[in-house]
Amino acid sequence: MNSNMPYDLILFGATGFTGKLVAQTLQGLVAAGEPLRWAMAGRDLVKLQEVRQSLGVPDTVPLLLADAFDEPALRVLVQQTRIVISTVGPYQRYGDALVNACAKVGTDYVDLCGEPNWMAQKIQQLSEPAKKSGARIVFSCGFDSVPFDLGVVFLQTEVRRHVGHVLSHVQGLMRVMKGGVSGGTIASAVATIEESVADPRVAAAMRDPFALTPGFRGPLQPDGDSAKYLDSVAQWSGPFVMAPINTKNVHRTNALLGHPWGADFQYEERMLTGAADMGRKRALKMVRGALWQQRALAWAPARWMLRKWILPKPGEGPSAAARESGHYEI
Repeated sequence: MNSNMPYDLILFGATGFTGKLVAQTLQGLVAAGEPLRWAMAGRDLVKLQEVRQSLGVPDTVPLLLADAFDEPALRVLVQQTRIVISTVGPYQRYGDALVNACAKVGTDYVDLCGEPNWMAQKIQQLSEPAKKSGARIVFSCGFDSVPFDLGVVFLQTEVRRHVGHVLSHVQGLMRVMKGGVSGGTIASAVATIEESVADPRVAAAMRDPFALTPGFRGPLQPDGDSAKYLDSVAQWSGPFVMAPINTKNVHRTNALLGHPWGADFQYEERMLTGAADMGRKRALKMVRGALWQQRALAWAPARWMLRKWILPKPGEGPSAAARESGHYEI
């Protein structure tokens, strides 16, 4: 870490549901002996103080104030650290000024974004400023898309090591997934749907597997929206909810690495539903459910009712017990 800066890391958005979990993890690292100089940042000092106290974070961890829309203040903030972690979403509404500041001053940036329309926009706008400043801008460092993106990297590395070549077609198959989502994740998903309804260009980006690889168009990719029997595992499969963001990130990684898996690389993700007729029925049910969900969320009154009565609110999320029992198998 650069010892000339006051902090190694600043967590922006520490008062949100996910921000608190990140703060708790950072404090655990420090308690275990990690020499990390970090600070929590946000716009509300009282809430920051409450989080610091509730998590048992010592008063020696500074609280820094900055508004998500105040880019000059955010520039001052990010110049004090080598790395910023942002948990403030939806990023398409609250993330512009912070990532802009990092790209311009040379501070590394990491977030949990699963909003490909916003990511595509930022890649177009900030690639050159970030290259010039030396900032590394890394999106999607959560469940979307770390296990899948790094999983493909690991797989291709091992295949090359053992057989001397890489795979031109990879399937990411989710066998088991148990867990929940936070209100912030729901808010980001709804914001993306609203943007897609309002702007055909956003809708096109959501459908485009190469939306995050400007200047490169790869081959036609496998259909991920239908029920499909997979001979390789002797099971039926249906659409996987994370595929629209994960597939884009995998193709971006291939492009950034110089296409080591080939310019004709194909990647798909699917949810396994079982064998025989029961597996087929589950897969078809998933297809119908996905279509119903898309149509319902495209209707503004339905979005309002879901947000008001059913979906978790920003700041809410799975309980500690639910998080402990959560797991997945790819």
